[in-house]
Parts: sequence; structure tokens; C-alpha cells
Amino acid sequence: MAVVGLSARIYLDHNVRTQLATELRSRHFDVVHAQDLGLGRASDEEHLEVAVEQGRLLVSHDQKDFKRIAAEWAMAERAHFGIVLARQPPALPYRAFVGRLLVILDERTAEEFVNLVRWI
Repeated sequence: MAVVGLSARIYLDHNVRTQLATELRSRHFDVVHAQDLGLGRASDEEHLEVAVEQGRLLVSHDQKDFKRIAAEWAMAERAHFGIVLARQPPALPYRAFVGRLLVILDERTAEEFVNLVRWI
């Protein structure tokens, strides 16, 4: 369950099911999906930039590209509000993904996610 002012605000990129936004909102998380913003076709870099502009933790299944982008941002000393990467279903079943994501979200404050990359 989200704690206002402490929990990370979340940005789900276009690779994540929109259903997850609804599930997280029901647990009081401040969450936006790329499709909510008309960004379904944005590049991965654009997704991260929007997440940063909005002060949000980015969640994606695009492990390969975001691993590279996170490394590039670290080298350039560009800050972000955290990135959580998960294997795409069916490699990681959807329910397992949701459960693991909730554990990660509950174990850290928004501040503790800054510049952190977590793998599910």
C-alpha cells in the first residue's frame, strides 16, 4: 500500500500492461501509463525523460535497452527517479511480476529509488 509523500510515483512504459496501472491505483499509488499521456510510440529514452520530468520511477519490460540507457545516463551524470525492469510475460508470469513489483515498491521510499536500477 502506497504512503503519500514517501512512496515512489510510477511511470509505466508502453511495454507494461495498462491493467497494472489500475491495480497500483487501487493500492493508492500515483501511477501513469505511457498510453495515458499519448506516448504509446515514444522511444525508450523519451519514456525515461518524461518519467524524470514528472518525478516518477519508470517500470518496463525492456531490459536490454534500459540497461544501456541507464548506463549512459550514469556516465553522463544524469539523474533519474529509478528504473525497475522485469522479464516480459510469459517468462515472468503477470501475477508474479505484480507481486514482486509490490514488494520492491514497499521496501523503499521514493528517495531511495533515485538513480537505482532494480531487476525483477
